Amino acid sequence: MKYHVLWFLLQQFSRLPMGIHYVLGYVYFFLGYRLFSYRKKLVLKNITRSFPLKTPEEIHQIQYLFYKYLFTELIPEMLKSFTISKAEADRIISVKNAEALVDSARQGKGTFIYSAHYTNWEWFGLVPVSLGGYPCYSAYRPLSSAFFEKRLKASRERLGAHLFDVSKAFSFIRSTKYKHSCYLFLSDQRPTKSDSGIWIDFLGQKTAVIKGVETMIRILDVDAYIGFIKRVKKGRYEVVFEPLEMPPDSKDFPQTRAFYRRLEELIYENPQYWLWTHDRWKHSYPSNTA
Repeated sequence: MKYHVLWFLLQQFSRLPMGIHYVLGYVYFFLGYRLFSYRKKLVLKNITRSFPLKTPEEIHQIQYLFYKYLFTELIPEMLKSFTISKAEADRIISVKNAEALVDSARQGKGTFIYSAHYTNWEWFGLVPVSLGGYPCYSAYRPLSSAFFEKRLKASRERLGAHLFDVSKAFSFIRSTKYKHSCYLFLSDQRPTKSDSGIWIDFLGQKTAVIKGVETMIRILDVDAYIGFIKRVKKGRYEVVFEPLEMPPDSKDFPQTRAFYRRLEELIYENPQYWLWTHDRWKHSYPSNTA
């Protein structure tokens, strides 16, 4: 019963106008950044090791801007997303360069999209990309609570998006018309175990990354793109799709490396928009690796 009450209250709170959510974001900022210092040590460590040439003042400025965006924009927008209308979502988000994805689906090639926790990545799962009638699916990790999992998934899919459990990705994709669909993956997460992924140079340090997306691309023989959310201004975003530009070297998993190179460029341009609260470098590079 208490879960039903909590969900009812959350929905009512979500229905507040977006402007009020943004105002409340400054309260979250004070509590999370000033008062409780939410994951400040981890964020500072991640930013410092990623920007070794920046001064302490510059590092703290990036940290400040990250927390300001997290609490005054990202979290308020996520709270609003539970009940946002299609008209309001269409006003907030525009889509750019989706024509190539439509062509891939129309030609029976299928498309995988590499994306990341950059700006408001939740808009990908909330607002379906129009692919001329072809479906687009987003991978996600289900919640442990069956009650909230059922309702949160329904709230995300009510505008036409399709979600699937990332742990069952391959079997799910094989069960769909994958040659006439697209599939979105948040690919900047660390592997569960360091030896289950590959090691690359990312933000100036050895980083363990997942390889499952590229493995599926090879097996299923589908096209691959990069997709990210560009913040135009407060309350306005643009979904951008780009072809993967392969690196000049011939190392293994070139698509994965190309994705991380592009993500690295985005982070260097606007470091405050990446999710620094994630313990991305939990795995240490093996000392016996050549």
